[in-house]
Amino acid sequence: EQKEILNKEKKDIQHKFKIKMGLLVDVPKVNKYYIPRFGSSNDGNTSRWFFANPKLSSEITGVDEVLIERFGNILSALNYKEMISYTKFGKYAYKTAKMFVKLYPWYDMPPSVHKVLIHGSDFIQYSLLPLGMLFTLFFLNIIMLQTIETKQDLRCLYNTV
Repeated sequence: EQKEILNKEKKDIQHKFKIKMGLLVDVPKVNKYYIPRFGSSNDGNTSRWFFANPKLSSEITGVDEVLIERFGNILSALNYKEMISYTKFGKYAYKTAKMFVKLYPWYDMPPSVHKVLIHGSDFIQYSLLPLGMLFTLFFLNIIMLQTIETKQDLRCLYNTV
């Protein structure tokens, strides 16, 4: 019964994102041949729209608007292609972590969020390049891999015909 309630709530949130913001959220990806692919519709564009509209995102999800805004600021800082102050980032991220725990004590902070909020300043301090540049290189590699995967999908289709 609990699972049914959660699924209904998820579907309701997905519907609101589609109607109010034109976003497909957490929908499994398929390629143009309807072959399942790795990942979901949650991508950079979805993230940008979500964090660019914290008030509406808050209304849809029920998550605190200020917390959404702070997470958006943190993601922007991490994607910045210039060096940023690791001390300022650390203070801001730590304050955000405290806010998260205070607002949602019943929800365990996901490990990835913990790493960004608590240890993100260490990554910034010891990184040789700004993290935004590293992310760009990382995503270029992902695009290359997806291109290779798409070509393999096409080969499979042609070989089975």
